[in-house]
Amino acid sequence: MRAEEAFRAAGSHPLAQVFPVGISAAGGMAGMLLSRGETTAAAEQVERGVAMIRSKGAWVWSGDILPQAVDCHLAVGRVDAARLLVAETTAGLSGVDAPLAHAALTACRARLAGATDDGDEAARPYREAIALHRDLGLPYRATQLVERAEEEARTDATALDARARSYDSLGATVDAARCRHRIRSTGVATPSRRGRRGYGSELSPRGQDVARLLADGHTNREIAQALFLSRRTVEEHVVKVRRKLNATSRHDIHL
Repeated sequence: MRAEEAFRAAGSHPLAQVFPVGISAAGGMAGMLLSRGETTAAAEQVERGVAMIRSKGAWVWSGDILPQAVDCHLAVGRVDAARLLVAETTAGLSGVDAPLAHAALTACRARLAGATDDGDEAARPYREAIALHRDLGLPYRATQLVERAEEEARTDATALDARARSYDSLGATVDAARCRHRIRSTGVATPSRRGRRGYGSELSPRGQDVARLLADGHTNREIAQALFLSRRTVEEHVVKVRRKLNATSRHDIHL
């Protein structure tokens, strides 16, 4: 919720006044909307940002919005539009020193190859994009790319669990929960994260997930959706989190 508020605040100003912050905000908001399946709203964000980049020819700033723009096109089957945008960005970045933009462009080439069912062709740009993002000190983006590559390669539950653990290490609670939900949807039991049966005064791994989302201001309904849990289960976790953290109310939880 804090991230969404920040994206909206930055995006509420004319892009010309906050460029390139506005580009990053539009990309961040689009990514959040895409994760909720709100493709139309996400497309409005990327169209706004990409239009500004085009007007100034500032493709150096495309790294924070190009992946979301390509994902929006692919989500509605507009493969040709995604190809054209990648080609336009490639031309715009020719001879330009923009590491993040080039890394994002490489990732988009992998996405395009994967979308056309050319798994072998997608593997190489995925490896390159993952390495580029790691070199830039962007482990979260790199992990997202690993997950996407594994998804397109149809890897097994073991790989998904490893990815969930990677997200856990980055504090990416929602992403980790998504991976574990995918494991459960295949009918395979989710490997336990328990180190022992009881946690005493400490939070369990799931309790930590709930606490992070509470600290970010999420409601019980939003937490249930993010972690793929029932509202009742979330309510029980909230009670335990408040008790173990000695929090008078959910608003007193800070991590």
